[in-house]
Amino acid sequence: MDVAIRIDSKVSNGRRGVFWNEELSHHIAEDELQEVLKEARSNVWKSSAQAGMTLGIRLYHLVNGSGGQLQAAFKASYHQGVPLHIYLALPFALDALPFELLRNEDTFLLLESDIHLIRKITERNRLKIGTPERRALKLLFMACSPLDLPATAVLQF
Repeated sequence: MDVAIRIDSKVSNGRRGVFWNEELSHHIAEDELQEVLKEARSNVWKSSAQAGMTLGIRLYHLVNGSGGQLQAAFKASYHQGVPLHIYLALPFALDALPFELLRNEDTFLLLESDIHLIRKITERNRLKIGTPERRALKLLFMACSPLDLPATAVLQF
């Protein structure tokens, strides 16, 4: 079962739209979103299990919305016996949000079930022209040849 979730990059009336399979599901208040983003950037969740759980629950509620679409998708995939693939598209400004911590009240969702979170890669830096560095090429070659082969079958490298 596949679900595409996209958070709008534009803020309108202090809110951002959350789209499920390209249909508007609900809105997130920009103030609340910035507060969660600030919490994520503080990196406290990396060293504190409680902070990680709290952040995961907040992210879950942001994506789930009042309609409970995320919970419904989990239940549907469980009852159908198929994995749930969540394709997440975020604007660059929200890329620091660790959606891998999604947690309902009981458990981290990506650890306890057959749910896969795939972050969609955007076209960031697509206009940037990359110039290779002028430096020597470093190469390491390693090979091995089995010892129990006839002399004519030994690799010649």
